[in-house]
Amino acid sequence: MWAIAAQIKGAKIKGEYTLDVQAKKPDKRRRDIGNLEKAVSDILQATGVIEDDCLCQDLRMRWVDFGPEFLITIRPHDGETV
Repeated sequence: MWAIAAQIKGAKIKGEYTLDVQAKKPDKRRRDIGNLEKAVSDILQATGVIEDDCLCQDLRMRWVDFGPEFLITIRPHDGETV
């Protein structure tokens, strides 16, 4: 959680938001990306990045082959679908 707090530097999302998660599979075993959503949302709420995870209006999660283990992008929701 300290890594999240260090990265947000006081920037918090108020109200509805859009969440984009890119995750790298740790190995070749079968994984269900949907199981990661709750953990990500809970930690964002626990650290105060978002007010409440029920305010997520748009969610995209995908496996990637390269990059960091997790890349999480959060932005205020503007009401438009992507």
